[in-house]
Amino acid sequence: MGDMSRLYQHVQAWRPNTGLRLVHYSYANVTGGGQETELRLKYVELWFSSQLEDAWEVRTSKPG
Repeated sequence: MGDMSRLYQHVQAWRPNTGLRLVHYSYANVTGGGQETELRLKYVELWFSSQLEDAWEVRTSKPG
């Protein structure tokens, strides 16, 4: 969360009318090479918007 907060502050300083709308964590239990592994964080998406409210909505995707 610290890295996200610093990035948010940087974006706000550069474009004050832009807020962080969505934080999306995605997890996977398969590597890029197709091998099964323990469930691990695959990526984090940060969606900034000047059109939508500054909501910091958090979503998580896990293989299903």
